[in-house]
Amino acid sequence: MMKTQDIEALGRMLEGLADAPTLDLRLTRSGYAIRMKRDAAPTRRIMEVEAKAAGILRWTSADGDAPAIGAETAPRAILGFIEAETHRIAVRAPRRGVVERRLAPDGEPVTAGQPVIALRPLAG
Repeated sequence: MMKTQDIEALGRMLEGLADAPTLDLRLTRSGYAIRMKRDAAPTRRIMEVEAKAAGILRWTSADGDAPAIGAETAPRAILGFIEAETHRIAVRAPRRGVVERRLAPDGEPVTAGQPVIALRPLAG
């Protein structure tokens, strides 16, 4: 059975290798062996969230604050609103992620399909 300190050491090792272009890691201890292999480094792609309608962009989330750069978002979290002619349309995070940057300022007119915020997806 793996000991807690072995698992923690393996976790630290993997964090240090997260951006390595390739990986072939083998760990053998008495009673168990682990092998991890990756042919290419993971991509750190950025996901752009688009306005669902034309209107005025308001960076006000459900709790009243603008989404902070570096803040983690939950799936379907409200990041802001588009004020259309007669109603408000939520700008929602499509999945769990981290706010990388706002692509349009508060109060700016936006068009349907225009990217308004960039998120870095997180697992889970």
